[in-house]
Amino acid sequence: ITQRKKNGMTIGTACQKMMTEISDITCLSHEDVISRLKQNDTSCNDFTRHFPLNGVEANCFCISSPGNSCIFVLLYYYKSHQIGYWTNPEYRGKGFGREFLKTAFKQVIHKHDPSYVLARINADNTASEKIISACKFKVMSELAHQKLYVWYRP
Repeated sequence: ITQRKKNGMTIGTACQKMMTEISDITCLSHEDVISRLKQNDTSCNDFTRHFPLNGVEANCFCISSPGNSCIFVLLYYYKSHQIGYWTNPEYRGKGFGREFLKTAFKQVIHKHDPSYVLARINADNTASEKIISACKFKVMSELAHQKLYVWYRP
């Protein structure tokens, strides 16, 4: 865990505290995630911009904490073995993404047992590139605006 300072607290300490406060990791439908976001007055526009609700065939692994029913969502598109993930804007840039992804990705592996998983990352999203690389994904190909990452079962 990174030990740099942010707002007077080390990122590692803040992340460990947050991970102990996680109250739930639930497998939900895309519609249920949107419903949860709306219930907590969290704008779901950011989520639906990245993951539009049009025939999504995915399991959504939703990480919750006390008082916030949706702080991180990992979508696993089981037909194409791809993931996408979203972090509540309140929690971005605070060092939580890596731990959230590791925690939720374990649930994907447990539930679906894939031999490989793909992830597409926008080329200008360096934070997401660091997170996905830390979770043992490797660059498979680079396009003008995206990188395709792959994870293989050890």
